[in-house]
Amino acid sequence: MALKAIGWAAVMLFGFVSVAATAAELPKEGTFATTTYFHDSYDAVESTPKLYMWDYDDYGIVTNDSGSSFMHNMIIHCKGAGENTNSAGGTHNVDHCVLVDSDGDRIETATENTQSRANEPRKGEATFVFGSGKYTGISGKFEYTVQFLPRFTKELPSRGNLLFISHEKVSYKISGAAP
Repeated sequence: MALKAIGWAAVMLFGFVSVAATAAELPKEGTFATTTYFHDSYDAVESTPKLYMWDYDDYGIVTNDSGSSFMHNMIIHCKGAGENTNSAGGTHNVDHCVLVDSDGDRIETATENTQSRANEPRKGEATFVFGSGKYTGISGKFEYTVQFLPRFTKELPSRGNLLFISHEKVSYKISGAAP
């Protein structure tokens, strides 16, 4: 019974937050800022002494900082991999993400981020690689900075979860016609 209630709660949550990115007429190009709230599940292994590699699965909600318009309340799912690049906590991650709006139209992105040391902000860039429906022919990119939220423990286990916020500056152009 509890599992059924959790399932309905998930349906209600995602059904509610995805009522967004539908615009009467989507501008064919533009720039704007977004904030994305992520939950990350990862699995890490020590590849060489004190250096690690990992894969991860992220789910989140994208919000347009204006409170409406393009990419507001889209859901996002990313799968990726990364590794330490040095003993100072440097990292490198690559992934692909799919964003879906309330009409079921999709955007795919390819993402890469790097940081040199553990105490530096994680910054990256994503490129739009595919769009369906109203996003057919999308191109452009967004630059982002990641803000990790506090953890209950200081040590990262080999398998675990992270919560983080990504602040993005988006620039896009749509050249195709929606089918």
